[in-house]
Amino acid sequence: MFEDIEEEPGIILYTVVDQKLARSIDERCAAMGLPCVSVLEPVLSVFQSYLGTPAGGVSAPSMCSTPNISAASMR
Repeated sequence: MFEDIEEEPGIILYTVVDQKLARSIDERCAAMGLPCVSVLEPVLSVFQSYLGTPAGGVSAPSMCSTPNISAASMR
């Protein structure tokens, strides 16, 4: 996944719910100097707030929060 991004860098959007994987994506994007965003985080936060339960481990949004969408798929 990151090989494609290194070849064609850009803004990264991801829909990962697993907190460990999301953190890994955030760290890798930060190391590459790329902005990235967890697309599901706001939705899961609303569920967490409404239901009063944890959102399943999604990382907080950050300047570098990638994807299930690669740079190649954005063409």
